Amino acid sequence: MTKKSIITLCVALAAMLVIGAVLGILLSTKNKEYKDEQNASSLIVINEVSQSDVNEISFTWKDGESRGFIRTDGKWKSTDTQGEVDQSSVNLAVTYMSNVYAQSVISEDFGSLNAKDYSLDPPELTVKITAGEKEYEYGFGCLSAAKDGIYFKSSTDNRLYLFNLENYNSILKGANALSDLTIDIDAANLTYIEFVRSTGVRTPVIMENENVLGTQVWEIKSPYTSYANTT
Repeated sequence: MTKKSIITLCVALAAMLVIGAVLGILLSTKNKEYKDEQNASSLIVINEVSQSDVNEISFTWKDGESRGFIRTDGKWKSTDTQGEVDQSSVNLAVTYMSNVYAQSVISEDFGSLNAKDYSLDPPELTVKITAGEKEYEYGFGCLSAAKDGIYFKSSTDNRLYLFNLENYNSILKGANALSDLTIDIDAANLTYIEFVRSTGVRTPVIMENENVLGTQVWEIKSPYTSYANTT
């Protein structure tokens, strides 16, 4: 075999390797797209009502605290206080509660389970929506053992579901959509703030107002030490 033939053969082999690599990437991409489509289509429809038909939504927590919103002239208003309502947050919560989908079915027969094991007796949060003359009720329990969703019960059937955690957090934002909670505290008198997540790893973020070189600044004490950006 001549030197020219060897070079030609090496070039051909290299080209085949490149083509094989490209085909492998394309097949991998198509496979991922297929899996994504399958995952998207695997969502379980629990209930679907027109979002525009929903005229009332209420949230009741396990401790008895409740909050409600009613739509009047196309605008959401609080049924409890006179505070301003974050319209987009309520609308987002209504979106998830009018078109309700689950990640999976945990049990076909909720009645055969111990509801307390899932924090559904009573639920951690109960959400009710009124669409026209029909009312729908949904109960949210605790975080799943795998921390990939919230246990969930619907008044429309007897199943136990797993609800998407990110969507649940959006619903919580809707429940807390009051821009003004009528708490009359002078910001200048605040010296300590603690934030705790409602779900997931509940590591508190603690900040204290301190005087540093004659300037009042907020210092983060936990879970790490730093100065907060208050702009």
